[in-house]
Amino acid sequence: MKIEVLKSSLESVKDELLVIGLFQDEKLPSEVINLDKKSGNQISEVISSKDFKSELLQTSLIYLKNTSCSRILLVGLGKRKEYKLDNSRGLAGISTKAVKSLKKKAFSIYVDSQKHNSSYEDIAQSLAEGVILGNYDYDLFKTKDKKDKVELEKCSFITNKVLEVKQGSSIGYLLAETVSYVRDLINTPSMIKVPEYLAKQAESLAKRNHLKCTVFREKDIEKMGMNALLAVGKGSVSPPRLVVLEYGNQKQDTIVVVGKGITFDSGGLNLKPGDYMNTMKEDMSGAAAVFGILEVASKLKLPLHIIGIAACAENMPSGSAYRPGDIFRAYNGKSIEVANTDAEGRVVLADALSYTNKYEPKAIIDIATLTGACAVALGSGPTAPAGVFGTDEKLIRKLIDAGSKTHERLWQLPLWPEHSENVKSKVADVKNLGSPDRYGGAIAGAAFLKEFVDEKTPWAHLDIAGPAWADDQKQYFSFGGTGFGVRLIIQFLRDWKK
Repeated sequence: MKIEVLKSSLESVKDELLVIGLFQDEKLPSEVINLDKKSGNQISEVISSKDFKSELLQTSLIYLKNTSCSRILLVGLGKRKEYKLDNSRGLAGISTKAVKSLKKKAFSIYVDSQKHNSSYEDIAQSLAEGVILGNYDYDLFKTKDKKDKVELEKCSFITNKVLEVKQGSSIGYLLAETVSYVRDLINTPSMIKVPEYLAKQAESLAKRNHLKCTVFREKDIEKMGMNALLAVGKGSVSPPRLVVLEYGNQKQDTIVVVGKGITFDSGGLNLKPGDYMNTMKEDMSGAAAVFGILEVASKLKLPLHIIGIAACAENMPSGSAYRPGDIFRAYNGKSIEVANTDAEGRVVLADALSYTNKYEPKAIIDIATLTGACAVALGSGPTAPAGVFGTDEKLIRKLIDAGSKTHERLWQLPLWPEHSENVKSKVADVKNLGSPDRYGGAIAGAAFLKEFVDEKTPWAHLDIAGPAWADDQKQYFSFGGTGFGVRLIIQFLRDWKK
């Protein structure tokens, strides 16, 4: 689907559906008044009847007479003083889904009625994100439904600020298209998506974006002494991979982003209950986000040196699987006692985080569906916050601010010196569960990871177990992987030097 930007009166719009966002308890914008008069006051009658009160994301579909546009979808923006950019993102998402349900191929959105204290560029970016993400549907394996589907071809943004809206919508389109690619990776069944599949995806992504890509395969990983990553992958017939993507040059500030890439998590020998495995193809959401971040960074030509690292493995039970009680030495030389094979994400990240030290980065960010405990604490679903932990308050604050802009929100959880005591082992340097293991699980995971980061380097850990998966089709979300973190970290990188 393409997005175009047009300077046009609303009366001249010829698409079969025009979307107009309205703030609560306010007069109609002059452009809408003109359209209303031409339609015989159909819009004002719906509003005066109180059937439509412009409450946030409330909708009303009106079939117009005497106008070139046959339908208008009114969408509430709520109270002007409470407006957030995500309101426009939500408006675009639900409008796109409405158009799809009507089986139409094109529609328009009136941008200027949403103007508030945000810039036209930011509003247009949010609208473009909402349109493209709202249109997303993973239907690769569908047959009948796919045949009956009418594909959306075009969305027009109607505005008097053409240049600003074009600039914003182009960035929003790029971000949303990339998030859609990330969602595809997450939603791909694990029978296809083994570690080597992710490695091939990274190589293809690098080729089309002129990135440097290095894939370390099993023998390389063994020679490097990444015994933690090897251990987790031992139970699978599909061996692990370490993927390194590189953008920019070392003359710029170096930022490293590390992603957890568990292509399927059965729990290993500490087998998960069956119901808990249903969505475990999404346990590589962090790695997928890393791929997306590197792609967008290259296309935006960000003035940074960005390293993306994905630790990829499949956690399966077998005669060769790693066991509770096993001890392995990670890339940085620290020994790890395996207390539970289902706490594997932090184990593969131990090697990946240790590897970051060679780049002497200004900051390290890891992103991982690390703990169910974080989802228990902060909630699950696409609008739930991710937990953020770290060693540098300035870095954490920048990430929180970026998440506020993109509505991929973060909530800081503590990481105090005493938490490191909870992951000490009696027989090794650290163990992959905290003590006691029933409590503070998300903090224990972060405390474990901290042991593998250079203490001089600012580091933040994003536990995205809650918002990485959606069970419904609300607003600009669809069932499956959400692609959480791509827009957030790109915003953080864009703001890095501000």
